[in-house]
Amino acid sequence: MTIRQLRALGAVAATGSVTGAAARLHLTQPAVTLQLRNLQNLAGLPLLQRTSDGMILTGAGHEVLGLLEQIEAAVANCTTSLDMIAGHTGGRVAIGAVSTAKYFVPFAIAAFSKLHPKVEITLKIGNRQELREALRGYELDIAIMGRSPAEIQVRLI
Repeated sequence: MTIRQLRALGAVAATGSVTGAAARLHLTQPAVTLQLRNLQNLAGLPLLQRTSDGMILTGAGHEVLGLLEQIEAAVANCTTSLDMIAGHTGGRVAIGAVSTAKYFVPFAIAAFSKLHPKVEITLKIGNRQELREALRGYELDIAIMGRSPAEIQVRLI
């Protein structure tokens, strides 16, 4: 089992299709299909189900997706830890906020930037659905919204 196979599954889950997953991963459709086929063969059971609306995860697929999210978080934590050990205190943080938070978030970012000038911050303002998809696709590190999406494992701070 490889991270590429798991990311292919995650991309199909996020986009609902192999075509969308291929675009998101910058791969061809046959490459994504091969990754999915190999992953399902290793799992020994279907992880995806075709429907008239696209592809959806099976119960096993949801379980694997949850584990992928943990793996992605562990990889990000490892990268951060190594950067800190090496003395690289800068980096990038992608923040998303619902439109009602756009009035106070820039002030919080400005205060943070004064304390951490080497950290590059990007801000995306969007609705709950857009932020949920961006979190699932690892385009955001943090999202500021009223309540967390039920299907994404979150750590409230």
